Amino acid sequence: MSKPIKIGQNKGNDYLTKPFYPEELIARIRERFDNPPEENVREEIYRFGHTVFNYSNNELRSGTAKTLVTSRQAEILRMLAKNVNTAVARESILSLVWGADTYANSLALNVQITYLRRAIQNDSKLSIVSLNKKGYMLKDS
Repeated sequence: MSKPIKIGQNKGNDYLTKPFYPEELIARIRERFDNPPEENVREEIYRFGHTVFNYSNNELRSGTAKTLVTSRQAEILRMLAKNVNTAVARESILSLVWGADTYANSLALNVQITYLRRAIQNDSKLSIVSLNKKGYMLKDS
């Protein structure tokens, strides 16, 4: 059986004594979530073709065009971006992004690749090439 916690005995620095003002609570919440610790603010950026891919915020920029991709699409693009002009095995993508190489996940990968092709269509130097029986390649010409 656990010990009951007595009010006012919280050792954390986020404890508000009662009564408190709602504005103070809101200010403390904003402070905690709007200012993440510096070690968590590392940006991961890839450059290929005329495009800049910011993995940290799922954003692709090509010239003045900005495209946001889903987290799953960002994971796939990250794998391709780390291996520009090199084949990435389909099984590797499925294992990393979906956790399993199943038929349903394979179909889902096909759909996500279609969305990624649309996302990079503003950059004429880039394409995602399907390699029969091998996987995919982000081609930078």
